[in-house]
Amino acid sequence: MPKLKQSTQVDSKIFTERLQALAAESGLSQRKLSVKADLNPTIVGNALHGTVPSMRSIIKLADTLNCSLPYIIGESDIRFYQPAKIPTTFHKRLVELTAEKNVKYSDVSKDMPFAHNAVYEWLRTETIPSLCYMKKLAEYFGVSLDYITGRTDVRN
Repeated sequence: MPKLKQSTQVDSKIFTERLQALAAESGLSQRKLSVKADLNPTIVGNALHGTVPSMRSIIKLADTLNCSLPYIIGESDIRFYQPAKIPTTFHKRLVELTAEKNVKYSDVSKDMPFAHNAVYEWLRTETIPSLCYMKKLAEYFGVSLDYITGRTDVRN
């Protein structure tokens, strides 16, 4: 299995600073943010103090704070994103993208840093990959994180 490049990791300091600034700007305390994002207060508290949460939690935070995924994780200074008219899921987007590219799930997995059966597992259990794997998938398909997660209809 190939090693992940450093670029697939998230700088927790930048993530935390962005999250704190967005929450303050929105007037949301830790408690209010956790309620509005429908997240456990411990997850939000940890995120506000240096721990990068799961991909699903990052998506909920970005949705709540109305910002792009690359912005909240510190990979872009562009905060704006255009929400999808009808939001979809990562799973549906993955099916669409593989069909569009005319590849099998095993082809997708071949050069990826995750197990060959991971794609099937995500589709079967409706789980989502970690942030580093999601970034690799978005790169593979040539789309943005917001697109592959179903948050926007804008590909890049």
